[in-house]
Amino acid sequence: MTLQAALRWTLLIVSLLVVGPLCSASMAATRDADGGPAVSMLVGGSTPHSLIAGLLVFVGALVVGWIGARFFAVSIGFSCAGFVLAWGAWRTGTLDQVLRRSHTAGEMTSLAAEAAIALALSALVAWVCWHASKAHRPHGNPGKERQSFLSHFATAREAKDAPKAAIASVLLSAVAGAAVAYVIAATPLKGQAVFAAFVGAIAAGVAAQFGVQSMNATSTPVAVVLGLLLPAVIAPLVARGDPALAAHTYANTVLPLAKVMPMDWAAGAMLGAPIGLGWSGAMMDVRMV
Repeated sequence: MTLQAALRWTLLIVSLLVVGPLCSASMAATRDADGGPAVSMLVGGSTPHSLIAGLLVFVGALVVGWIGARFFAVSIGFSCAGFVLAWGAWRTGTLDQVLRRSHTAGEMTSLAAEAAIALALSALVAWVCWHASKAHRPHGNPGKERQSFLSHFATAREAKDAPKAAIASVLLSAVAGAAVAYVIAATPLKGQAVFAAFVGAIAAGVAAQFGVQSMNATSTPVAVVLGLLLPAVIAPLVARGDPALAAHTYANTVLPLAKVMPMDWAAGAMLGAPIGLGWSGAMMDVRMV
């Protein structure tokens, strides 16, 4: 094993077994008003404390993500960041815990707002990783002049196709990710919820890459992560309109997408996006991650 390979595996292991647990420790200590685990960044206990605890998780993800992407590869950066976010997701409550404590649909609005914050921060982490990894990408060349902002979402041979490719990447990611996560999120159990977001992100990456192929363009993980913001925000708002939300919670018949909590989406997006793009890119002979 070469020194670089050893350092790469060390960073992955440290992210999973050290940084993740440490950065999520504050979230684990957060409790709701009744002393239970029905908490997330904006739901449950003291909002300032839980919000700061959640932000600490994203800071840890940003740091290890940048290190992995800058010195190894973009996929390593995303994996390291995803491991840290997965710890944060594991420390937050599930949807049934939140609704059984509150017995009100008002919490769904808070979850939608939290999803917007969590996925926006995930997109920021993804952008930092993507920007930091340009020296390791097949088309990266630090000596060239700075690329356009849209190149962080999609790269096209013709400049006029870049805006269309970027928008298509985001929208296709949203649709494909939502469809697959809908099928998998049968229960609000934490493992299944994170797995639903993870597989949804893989499907989103595949759909985005194949969707922009006709434009002679390639999608990026940043667009995939940003696209998953749409189902993450819309699902809680749709569930909020259910007049029998409390009853459906006990019967486990809540809208499946709403069972995926915001931090679950964030972790799944970071872990799954580069895998989906890598698979589709291999089939298209286009290596972007």
